Amino acid sequence: MLVTFLLQLFIITLMLSISFQLTAQQLFRTLHKSRLIISSLLVNILFIPCTTLFFIHMIDLPKTTEFTLLLASVAPGAAFAPKLVAIACGDLASSVGLTFILSILATIIVPLTIQMAYFNKQSVSVNVIPVVWNLVLFQLLPLLIGFAIRSKNTLLAKRLLSSMETFSDILFALILVVVLFKNFDVLFSIGWLSVGAIIIFNIMTLVIGWRVGNFEAGTQKSLTLTTASRNLALILLVAIEIFPQSEIEATVTAFGLVEITLTLLVSFYFRRSYFIENNKIL
Repeated sequence: MLVTFLLQLFIITLMLSISFQLTAQQLFRTLHKSRLIISSLLVNILFIPCTTLFFIHMIDLPKTTEFTLLLASVAPGAAFAPKLVAIACGDLASSVGLTFILSILATIIVPLTIQMAYFNKQSVSVNVIPVVWNLVLFQLLPLLIGFAIRSKNTLLAKRLLSSMETFSDILFALILVVVLFKNFDVLFSIGWLSVGAIIIFNIMTLVIGWRVGNFEAGTQKSLTLTTASRNLALILLVAIEIFPQSEIEATVTAFGLVEITLTLLVSFYFRRSYFIENNKIL
């Protein structure tokens, strides 16, 4: 599938470009920011799932939409979050650290949530091995390779950085165009109530991510955008496995379109604010 291939290539180039900019020590320093880590975990494990449960019980939504939102609420750690943070001129090291922690966490929380949700109804087994494999192959391995290159040859890493960033930007734009071209009509196929609920959910994750904690501006942007970036690959994998004969794929696709659109708009707003505050030219 073209989109899957482009996405995998994008994640690899993104992880390489990030590791060419950061040292392993910078990333480890982020992982030692206990208040930031705790704030992120509280938001993603407690606040967003609880708020989502209350929300979907208040509105009579289609089952596929309810399930998509439930999955999204417990599936943080989208690999494209650092790209959004880079656009927003946020703290890239914090974003990478949080994204990787949340990615690992999501592969544990999502199956447990599904088991609890279906505990009294049916026996459900969710295979997350493909997600873990993708996490290692397309995120961890390129990061380690990039860190190794930077530690051995800083000049080479700086030379490669520009190419990786350009290639990553091209892939990101290409993915957006392909996805929008192929799936834009999906927004109109799932019903306006579902679209409205998806929009409200994504606004909610942005607001919660921004309001929780009181960090320096760059770190706050990282927390906001990593919180709002839900793990679409994991959501789609589990959704199709649980409801193989339903229209759940269309709902998840619509969710992804809304999420990417809103988070990009917020990222560019943060970027504009950064340049205005620092008297720089866009």
